[in-house]
Amino acid sequence: MREIHVVGSCNMDLVMQVATLPAPGHTVLGGSFLQISGGKGANQAVAAKRAGGTVVLHAALGDDAYGDNLLSQYVGIGIDCSSVIRVPNCPTGTAVIVVDGRGENLIAVASGANVHVSPPAPMNNVGAYLLQGEISPEAIFKTIDVASQNNVPVIFNNAPVVSIPHRYRPCIHVLIVNEHEASMMTDSVVNDRASAECAAEVLTRQGFRLVIITLGAAGIVWSCGDETFFQPAFIVNPVDTTAAGDTFCGAFTTRYVAGDSLGDALYYAAAAAALSTLTVGAQPSIPDDAAVVRYLASKPIMYG
Repeated sequence: MREIHVVGSCNMDLVMQVATLPAPGHTVLGGSFLQISGGKGANQAVAAKRAGGTVVLHAALGDDAYGDNLLSQYVGIGIDCSSVIRVPNCPTGTAVIVVDGRGENLIAVASGANVHVSPPAPMNNVGAYLLQGEISPEAIFKTIDVASQNNVPVIFNNAPVVSIPHRYRPCIHVLIVNEHEASMMTDSVVNDRASAECAAEVLTRQGFRLVIITLGAAGIVWSCGDETFFQPAFIVNPVDTTAAGDTFCGAFTTRYVAGDSLGDALYYAAAAAALSTLTVGAQPSIPDDAAVVRYLASKPIMYG
């Protein structure tokens, strides 16, 4: 399989599980604490690898214990980390995540070394570049330039949302956003299938080739401009939704690069994302290919 080059962030996640999310100015007691590897770039790299992809990570870590820990984990699962840099006198990115009893979360991130992520040099055998909004816009757009110059597909998860100049939009082969990000990009309220279909059509008119909008338990909408489609969600009882979107992106990219049809790739990615919500934490929750295949074997075909 051609390589998936993930250009993105790496964080150490400090996770607190509480009964209810705290309101501003309030304190919630009685929670538990976990220290877990995360960051959108690393999460998506792990998801792509566990889905069976050949993954190269382009990222930046600090010269601290968190950086040592994270790098050893990535190497341990078989991700090519030869393009991961260590930044002297800089902390590794850190996220504080509060998760309530329903699996909903609040997240705050200190970017640290992630601001030093740089675009990759042109390489052979690249099947796709996978990007997110958690690194600098300069790194994002320079990576898109590299991809365009070498005719490599770009899959961009615009989370957190960054403003994308019009000239870059046709260079993004697949745009993936959730309902909140779609709302911000279209200046509209996206909260159900109908509003997501409208938003997807707006985004394709803005110049994006293929738009995928994930709606959590409400399903997935995607549009290539001429047609808009819907896929129901897999129904689970979530424990922690922290890495569900990243799992979807990584798993989708692996199946996309492998040559699956769009419907098959989305079906697989949706199942992987659903399974990821059943375990606490970002990367520990991401299922491997065998788990997704077993899960799908018991489910009816739902896309179309």
